[in-house]
Amino acid sequence: MAASLRQWAEQKGDHPFIICDNREWTYSESLNLLSSLLPPLTLPSSRPCQRIAIICPDPVTQVFLILSIHALNGVVVPLNPKFPEATLTHHIKTLSCSAYISSHPIKQLKTPHLPIPELKTKIGALVRVPDSTHAQHPASIILSSGTSSQPKGILHTHDQHQANARACTKALHFQGNHRWLLSLPLHHVSGMAILYRVLEKGASLVIKNPKSPISRTCLKHQVSHVSLVSTQLRQWLEDPAPYPNLQAVMLGGSEIPNALIQKALQNKLPIHLSYGLTETASQVCISKKITQKSPIQSAGKPGPHAQIKVLKSGQIAIKSQSLCSGYIDQDLIKLPLSKDGWFITQDIGQLNHKGELSIKGRMDRAFLSGGEVIQPEKIEARLCAHPAISHAKVHPQKDPEFGNRPVAYIQTKADIDPNTIKRYLKQYLAKFECPELIFEKSA
Repeated sequence: MAASLRQWAEQKGDHPFIICDNREWTYSESLNLLSSLLPPLTLPSSRPCQRIAIICPDPVTQVFLILSIHALNGVVVPLNPKFPEATLTHHIKTLSCSAYISSHPIKQLKTPHLPIPELKTKIGALVRVPDSTHAQHPASIILSSGTSSQPKGILHTHDQHQANARACTKALHFQGNHRWLLSLPLHHVSGMAILYRVLEKGASLVIKNPKSPISRTCLKHQVSHVSLVSTQLRQWLEDPAPYPNLQAVMLGGSEIPNALIQKALQNKLPIHLSYGLTETASQVCISKKITQKSPIQSAGKPGPHAQIKVLKSGQIAIKSQSLCSGYIDQDLIKLPLSKDGWFITQDIGQLNHKGELSIKGRMDRAFLSGGEVIQPEKIEARLCAHPAISHAKVHPQKDPEFGNRPVAYIQTKADIDPNTIKRYLKQYLAKFECPELIFEKSA
């Protein structure tokens, strides 16, 4: 990534790389800022490919930390800053991180702590930023939930991320004069993919103001491309306006209701459906621009970097240049493939006569809520660990805003205040994982 930043700084130094409400960073400024961050981010040892966790709520700072770690030949492990400290500690340990960057140290965690540096832009000639990375080097470990109760750490190399970026930018005609909104967090693969796409083309990354609707940010900063999940699209359509610069709205993350897509088309949004996984560094399929006559449940054909087939079981199988190196288990890397080299997903799909993929559901119990993966077993295990709870079962409940919300049906050993349970869960679960509680009589 640092090499790409320098390439564009030399070719188009005054072109904006990052755009916020209050300022812009050109490619030249960004390269010089990156050079100023490297000394305070000296890694614990000189060995290559050290895993460095990032716990940072500010997306601009996150971008520069990611670039800095890559320049030092490290592996980025972005973690959700909303996770409780117990969860952060667990991931930092199980992913064998050499250090973590955060605003303050985590108590009881012996892993070396690096404070978040201040962003100070240097003015002057372009500086030389060290970059000893190779395309085959590990680039990131990003968490994803699978069929187990704990998220999996998924390892990608630079060339796997770049293969995905090349396919996506080609499908959506994304060029260096365009602007992509960072509408999704960088600790999700969908957010990391946006950064790779921007650097692939030397384009601009627009940072969303958290207090402003996405639609208004797109209008203000002349955004051309945006990735949305169902919840974000619904919020967008509550504040419709003409968007003369908008060229592509890529939808993914969960099933998008037909009525919502139809409303988006009525508002003349350039909608593209997609299908992808954390394991494939984001999308492997992107549809052509949807029209009123399109098969709107189709995520399109696989890109030039991927192959897809549907097994007799209905499961989707994938081969892709962007397929991850494997799942992290301490220092081990494992990627389960079929004998003929296919990655078998837990998603159920169907291919039509044109080779276009439609998603029909999932094999496991996981479900999506506002673009976040909810794993019922994880919530159930945490509930049953409470001494007052004898039994818990979590199911999705349809929700007009988030698509689904987790609901926990609980049996207790004694009377207990629901607020006590809610406070208990907040210590261990992210906000989006905390369920609605329904108390049942014990059998």
